[in-house]
Amino acid sequence: MYILFTLLSAICLACYDVFKKVSLKKSSVYEVLFFYCLFGFLFSLIFSNINFFNVGFIDVLFFFLKSCILVVNWMLVLIATKKLDVGVVTSFSMLNTVFVLFESAIFFGEVITWVHIVSLILMGIGISLITLLSSKDHKEEKKNHYIYIALLVAGAFLGSCSAMLDKYLISYRGVSNANILSWYLMFNSLIYGVIYFIKNKKIDFKKLKDNYFPILVGLGICLADTLYFYAISLDGAQISFISILRKLNVVLATIMASIFLKEKHLLKKIGILLIMLLGVALPIIF
Repeated sequence: MYILFTLLSAICLACYDVFKKVSLKKSSVYEVLFFYCLFGFLFSLIFSNINFFNVGFIDVLFFFLKSCILVVNWMLVLIATKKLDVGVVTSFSMLNTVFVLFESAIFFGEVITWVHIVSLILMGIGISLITLLSSKDHKEEKKNHYIYIALLVAGAFLGSCSAMLDKYLISYRGVSNANILSWYLMFNSLIYGVIYFIKNKKIDFKKLKDNYFPILVGLGICLADTLYFYAISLDGAQISFISILRKLNVVLATIMASIFLKEKHLLKKIGILLIMLLGVALPIIF
């Protein structure tokens, strides 16, 4: 049963990635970020069975720190998403596993083995190939293209910092995943709301009539995490297998973007993503 819920979580994540791209066609980066975090926060309260205020003051400070990291992370990634293919953006999201590997060794004393080295090589090959493939579609603005690639790398690094903070909060402070999700989405909504208001002098909810995709983005991320949390809570659930299976979202998102957004090089992208997925899977399997 946990396999089914993990697959459903991967599908929701894939929809989340594609909906972000579609929402950016009609709205600015800040509008999308504000609305999808706001509705994501509201959905998280509906889907998760938690006591929102059952956390300590120190935990709230950590939630705010995580939110600040993610505010910058998501801003960088969405700026790149507006210009690059979904298949390219999702492939760079896997790069955070490389940063997590080194950060885990530094902060938690985890050992780097030969399997991790092979994994890093495969990830490096995948990132190089996807960058070259993407550059072919952006010959006329090659300089800007590499700037967007750099934004994705920076976003992956910040994502890994956020993941380290999650590990600390869950393992050492006993905070639930659902509480982390609700609190950081609330803080993100407030921060993006302030930025949106400063830039536009008002917050216009009427824009959602013309572009309802930010709502679907918020729904997608909450459903994906809720299904994931439920999957890992089931008896017999294998976390390592779930981690690999959930990464299929990058392949699903690439296929969906090819079908609905007419993005190019589907087979080449899938081939590169499979190389990177192998890099992700090796340390978990061995």
